Amino acid sequence: MKATLKQKVQRDVRSQLPRKSFVAKLKTKYNFKEDKAALKPFFTVVDTNIFYGKWDATKAAKLNKFMWSFNGKNYTQADFTNFLNKSQRRTQREDVSNFVAKQYEKWTSDLIIDFEDARLEEIYPDFRMLMKEYRDGILLFELTDQKVWTKAIKDSVGLASFYEKNKNNYLWQKRYVVDIFYCANAKIAKALRKDIAKGKMSNEALLEKYNKESQLNLKIESGKYNEEENVTLKTNLPKAKGLSADIQLNGQVVIINAKEIIEPTPKAINEAKGLITSDYQSYLEKEWLEQLRKKYPVRVDNTVLYSIK
Repeated sequence: MKATLKQKVQRDVRSQLPRKSFVAKLKTKYNFKEDKAALKPFFTVVDTNIFYGKWDATKAAKLNKFMWSFNGKNYTQADFTNFLNKSQRRTQREDVSNFVAKQYEKWTSDLIIDFEDARLEEIYPDFRMLMKEYRDGILLFELTDQKVWTKAIKDSVGLASFYEKNKNNYLWQKRYVVDIFYCANAKIAKALRKDIAKGKMSNEALLEKYNKESQLNLKIESGKYNEEENVTLKTNLPKAKGLSADIQLNGQVVIINAKEIIEPTPKAINEAKGLITSDYQSYLEKEWLEQLRKKYPVRVDNTVLYSIK
């Protein structure tokens, strides 16, 4: 659908008007001259085979007269023959003379526009500066990718060395390995405390024992948390290993069994690889810039700088 619509727009006469106007201006600008009579022999030597991509270009072998000139360069019938031969393909049939005339118009217009396009940076200073910024931007991107972004990802040895020197920047918060018991009432909490102290029953066994009559009698949360990861723990942080006193919470009695308190320790490299890699990239960029400053000293003309308003 997209290709079909594009072809329809391109065939629409209205879409060709700006192009024709532009080409006309360029013809005047660069002293375009042509011999229109030199096109007529092609109305005879070109046949309907060209609509099937099978036209025999040797039929125009004797044609070699001047056709047109532009900016001091001449183009001949042989040049047009070559264009027709290379560009022929299966296309919708029409009057051969009309087709040849349109191909001639396309040939001249394309070459004229290509000539102007190649000189845009020379003709238009603003465009030249824009293209320079564009090229410089791509170059900077490629260099930064080589020196910083991709290097940080692929340089596993360098990343590991950077981590070892800076691993104290990637610490776990203080963490607590706990079982948090939510008891429906004080009676259950008292009995549960005795069973926990004995240390003979697993959490699964405790749940089975106390929830025979109701699943609401006992709920257990187990895990390794920092103070921000568990609401109950946040307001009742254990100061030491072992069982907490009874905690009244939302009509329940809560007991926290702190099995282990882990002081802040460095994360393993795989546990914070994204952050470490990002910091390593920043380090590589800073190091690269320092090398560039030493190699290419920057000097600022303050007089010129402060004259800018």
